[in-house]
Amino acid sequence: MLKKISSVFLLLFIIASLFACKKTDINETREFPFETAPYYGVSNEDYNLDFTDMNNYVIEYLNSEFMPFFFVKSNKDGLLSGDNEKKLITVTCVCTKGTTVNDVDLFLSMLLNGIGFNAAEQDYRFKNPTVGSDGSYTDFGTVFNIYNLKIDAKDEDGKVLRDDYIKATERIPIDPRYIKE
Repeated sequence: MLKKISSVFLLLFIIASLFACKKTDINETREFPFETAPYYGVSNEDYNLDFTDMNNYVIEYLNSEFMPFFFVKSNKDGLLSGDNEKKLITVTCVCTKGTTVNDVDLFLSMLLNGIGFNAAEQDYRFKNPTVGSDGSYTDFGTVFNIYNLKIDAKDEDGKVLRDDYIKATERIPIDPRYIKE
């Protein structure tokens, strides 16, 4: 008897639950203001990155990619610096004698992807580097839409391997998918 009563109540509860659900139109548009709204009132001055944290993150990122880059002789603490007022990220590296521009470009490709990941981690308004259909990166993220980039790469004899100043939103002359030949 108790089993029948509990079964009837369970059935009534299920029926009541179904009728309590509100039917909605599938084509009804919904707004998600936190995900789709533009960032009104946000200027470039509102972006501030921690460059010490970024430098440490990039070093760990390069090590995690199993790319030792033995030819980079720079002090790892001074590899990356920046200025939030000038919106400038500076990469400075000294390489061993005989290092090629291709070697430096491979290193910089990995380093710039690390900068993109860390910027997105520090500030949600930046996007991570984009992964293409083949699994390689297609850009360095959106940090370089706000920040200028200064690259100074020389070998230990002072031979310039890369000396670039790239303004925010300009194309960076390094392939994010760079593959060493």
